[in-house]
Amino acid sequence: MRTLVAVSALIWLLLAAALVGGELLLGDLSLLMLGGGALAAAGATTAGAPTWAAAVVFAAVTALLLIAVRPALRRRMAAPDRAAELEGGTRALAGRTGVVVEDVDGLSGLVRVDGSLWSARALVVGAAFGPGDRVTVVHVDGNTAVVDQEVH
Repeated sequence: MRTLVAVSALIWLLLAAALVGGELLLGDLSLLMLGGGALAAAGATTAGAPTWAAAVVFAAVTALLLIAVRPALRRRMAAPDRAAELEGGTRALAGRTGVVVEDVDGLSGLVRVDGSLWSARALVVGAAFGPGDRVTVVHVDGNTAVVDQEVH
């Protein structure tokens, strides 16, 4: 009897692992919830529940996860990226005006934007800006502000 319980629990665990692995390919959280139900059924089987009770545990836990947990997780995952709203976010720099601290050319330079120093390079090859010149940040490439003449 012990062997049957162990085999049954192992089958539920393998099913849970397969479902979670399938979730990695699918990515919509459905298989993950089914995997949670299978894991609960494996626990019920290990605790000595008969096969029919493990199946009921599987169905109940899966339904609970699908109804209560999955929608909340999907909302959380679908939340818009708010990085631009954070102070100092690189996307928030685009369009801001800065002052050249060290000569800026197509390869290197240094500008001060909103009180922070940024490595910089000119947008247009051949363009150059000297200390004190006002420039506009066009975009940020890695940790380098790509700048052009100030836009009024």
